[in-house]
Amino acid sequence: MNFAKNAILLTTAFVLFLSLANWPSILAQDAKPKPLVVNPVDFENKADLKEKYDGKLVQFMGVAGWTVEDKNTEKPWFRLVRQYTVLPPKDDDAKKKQTAKAEVKAYITGNRGQAEGELNKWRNSRYKIEFTVQGVMKVGDEIVIEDARLTFMHRIPR
Repeated sequence: MNFAKNAILLTTAFVLFLSLANWPSILAQDAKPKPLVVNPVDFENKADLKEKYDGKLVQFMGVAGWTVEDKNTEKPWFRLVRQYTVLPPKDDDAKKKQTAKAEVKAYITGNRGQAEGELNKWRNSRYKIEFTVQGVMKVGDEIVIEDARLTFMHRIPR
């Protein structure tokens, strides 16, 4: 009798161990691919931008300018702008920092109504809205993020 109880306990413990040992592989299958965070400085060289981000899942953060409907596709898009500082080369005598803009067209799908509502709500106030979007970047004549999902938004003072 004692032997049977021990055998059942040992078998149960072994099965439990095997199921727990398999969890990392199960979690790895369910994990979504992590997006590349777009560095605005990469906008300086379009060839590098294309090599790094074209056709890949990216995350971009920028101040939302306005909503426009594309005449060809009839899909609305948001203009997102990110300002960044450009440092002069070390051999340059000018020690002055300059700012540049990284500009992207983001075709937001899914929660687009929420994004438009926030833009309209704060348009004429002392705040601007900064969106973080995630989608597939296409680098061509224009830099576009297709099927972008709004992942985060917040207000910043003008």
